[in-house]
Amino acid sequence: MKSTFGTLEWGKKNNGMLTRTERVHFLHNMAFLAAREVTDVIRAKLGLLKPVNLDFSDLTPPDTRTAKDAEEFARDTHTRRTCCHTATARIISAQ
Repeated sequence: MKSTFGTLEWGKKNNGMLTRTERVHFLHNMAFLAAREVTDVIRAKLGLLKPVNLDFSDLTPPDTRTAKDAEEFARDTHTRRTCCHTATARIISAQ
């Protein structure tokens, strides 16, 4: 069974070195991200990006019984770290 790229098992097996195939995939992903950054810069200069000004209050869950139940369920079934990650993801996705 092939170990997953970036895991501890993979690092021990490959001594942290990328195989040729992994290197090609990594470079492909980096090129894709660089191209996305370039398009964002161009879109910003052309005025095509539409930034949104948000207050933190815009990101708070609604004051409803369903939202409170969901938060309570999340606290009971997930670690604090996971709940914080979810809140961070909500903030980042709203930007």
